[in-house]
Amino acid sequence: MSTLVRPLILTRPEKQLPFWSAAFDRLHIRTVALPLIEIAPTIGPSMQQARTQALEQLDRYQAIMHVSPNAVQFFWDQSGLAQWQQIAMNPAKAKGQPPRLWSPGPGTSQALQNLGFTQAAIDQPAPVHASQFDSEALWTVVHKQITLGSRVLVVRGSSESASDKSNNCNRGSGRDWLAQTLGNHGAEVDFICVYERRPPRWQAHQAALVTLAENHQFIWLFSSSEAVSNLTTHYPAHHWRNHSAIATHPRIAHTLLHAGFGQVVETRPTPEAIAAAAHAMQAPSAP
Repeated sequence: MSTLVRPLILTRPEKQLPFWSAAFDRLHIRTVALPLIEIAPTIGPSMQQARTQALEQLDRYQAIMHVSPNAVQFFWDQSGLAQWQQIAMNPAKAKGQPPRLWSPGPGTSQALQNLGFTQAAIDQPAPVHASQFDSEALWTVVHKQITLGSRVLVVRGSSESASDKSNNCNRGSGRDWLAQTLGNHGAEVDFICVYERRPPRWQAHQAALVTLAENHQFIWLFSSSEAVSNLTTHYPAHHWRNHSAIATHPRIAHTLLHAGFGQVVETRPTPEAIAAAAHAMQAPSAP
């Protein structure tokens, strides 16, 4: 049966691809890589100063929200981990417990654990029960931690394509929902952007993948609406009605349908759920 499944085009940032490729290999689904977002650290003295200040004042925060594995990678280092552990060992001296580490899903949680944080310090949506791994699902887990005056740091990325760079760090779809919800419950929210999301540097072989996908030989896999936008912006005259795609969030599915994709299936963002969706998708019949 697995041989009948069309290969998946993985569109995540390059450093996330090995995990997903290996996961689908175990499920006997072939993949090809076409990263549609490039990730680079935010550089400059202002960002470095903000990061240093945040790490030196960890005990002022009730929680730190990491929007992705990239947020973990570019915010924390061994000195930051040591600072967090020092607060945990001496809460009286630090005037409180170390901040809880919020994560929207298993990938971000794993990145935190790889750095050295314990699972007990991390809050995330329950992998078995959550219909989605996003801010809304996380809020159902962490809302009782927030009281009037609580302070939360949101560690995120910025988009190179945004027209307004000055306030770019304060925007971000689902994370905006979380910030607004925190504010409605009396919390103060700080933001720090530690990485940039950029459109990919296109190569010739990628155009061939687009053609193969149009001929129903591949299924696109999207975990980001921004990746969809980068693809459709690069091919502004292309018609996507003959393309099939799997979306791991309702917002992404909406973006794909708005762009004109002819076959869109929404599923949970786990390898097993995606594999089941791929098995269920048949190539559309030729007109």
